[in-house]
Amino acid sequence: MASPSMRKPACAPDTGDLTSMSKSQPSIIRTGLFSSVDKIRLTIGFVITAVLSLSVHDILMRVFNAPYPSEPINSVVPGALNHAALAVGAMWLAQCIKGRLSGSSATKRAGILFLLLCGMSEMLRDWFMNAWCFGSPAGHWISMALTEVAKTLPYMVIATGTTIMSERVRHASLRWLGAAALGLAAGVALVPLSAWMQDEIMAALAPWTPTDMWCHMPYGPKVLIPAYATFVEPALASLFCVALVWPALPQRTSRRVLTFMLLVLALKMQLLMPFLYVIYASIPPLTALASMGQFALEAAALGILMALTWRHASGKPR
Repeated sequence: MASPSMRKPACAPDTGDLTSMSKSQPSIIRTGLFSSVDKIRLTIGFVITAVLSLSVHDILMRVFNAPYPSEPINSVVPGALNHAALAVGAMWLAQCIKGRLSGSSATKRAGILFLLLCGMSEMLRDWFMNAWCFGSPAGHWISMALTEVAKTLPYMVIATGTTIMSERVRHASLRWLGAAALGLAAGVALVPLSAWMQDEIMAALAPWTPTDMWCHMPYGPKVLIPAYATFVEPALASLFCVALVWPALPQRTSRRVLTFMLLVLALKMQLLMPFLYVIYASIPPLTALASMGQFALEAAALGILMALTWRHASGKPR
């Protein structure tokens, strides 16, 4: 994803970063991902980023009445293309994790990548909010947790596959093609399998599954407070992503921010989804674009603001 004009490996540090390091100045690999940033600036920017990013979706839904994207999609094409974009983004992350955490094993790197993909997909947040909005007994919290675990199957395969390819495939073009092919396969085969597993879990735990949800528009503090609080999950995943890929981004700030925004959109499967939803959803095109577009704008805001936060906290002009 880095600009081709930069002529550097997909996740190598900027030339300036390398030449500025001396033997007496330890690299960021040794000192940690967050050693060279201002922690106060980073914390303040993180909070602002999380609140403003979620507010994009919140305002579009509550103020501008953007409908929730609930139309069924009866084609495997959107899922396949979205997972291909996700896998390409995961491949870039896998290479960055390998470069920045070079002392760790491939198994550990795959685990880190898996957690980042799950965090960007809001796995824990979805579980909590879905269970919370039904106000159900403890049994339902368990059943919802099991369905969320089933949803992680494509992420597990993509994280493992891209880590292996980043380790063993030497040619860059083959790595990117392999990642895209892996994502396509996951979208076609694993997503339906994951959905079937979720259905089976819900059917087996039907006595624990309530049907009446009390969370209704307009949302009050009882919904908004946990919704904003749990958004820390994708925001935290995005923070670790920007820490990992920052040296590999183009040198100009505007290009850095744009590139990281595209990466976040890919990892949250929103890079293509608004346009695919317009094509495949059986609702008017503008309604479909507004419906899915609110989540794409939320992801774009998360990427832009997190990149600017890291740029401000690092204090290194580019």
